[in-house]
Amino acid sequence: PSQPTMAELSRSTAGSASVPPLTVLPAELSAVLNGWVSDSSGQGAQLVAMLAALKKNGYVSHGIGANEPVSRSGHAADRINELLTDQQMIGDGEQYSVTAALMARQLGFPARVVLGFAPKSNAAGTTEVRGKDISAWIEVDTAQYGWVTVDPNPAVRPIPVVAPKDP
Repeated sequence: PSQPTMAELSRSTAGSASVPPLTVLPAELSAVLNGWVSDSSGQGAQLVAMLAALKKNGYVSHGIGANEPVSRSGHAADRINELLTDQQMIGDGEQYSVTAALMARQLGFPARVVLGFAPKSNAAGTTEVRGKDISAWIEVDTAQYGWVTVDPNPAVRPIPVVAPKDP
């Protein structure tokens, strides 16, 4: 289905889909979210601000390359809290999608994490699906558009080297 633009999504409100209640939230999730959305008014604008902050502040690492920083796997509350509080926000699609879904739910949007493949077609127009094409994203339920697909993942870019806070 056609998807709203970010401008359209910023004017949306939460839908009424029923999702299971949250039982555990990462300790710092609400504080980080409040900092990211404090200048935005309205549910949709706050959702878009949160997504923009994840993409701006986050770096992608699977922790497997020779020059890639370590990125602990998993998406439990302690791992998401670590993502949000470490000196640099470093994770993968799994962590960014879980974080975005939890934050969207805190903003009142029913949200779910989707795992799947996002392969790219080659020059010949054929598509090969490989393990490296696995990805994660979220869907949020809006009153205006129903379930909307949203990619909360930052662009892959070099991760700057920073000195530790406590050398």
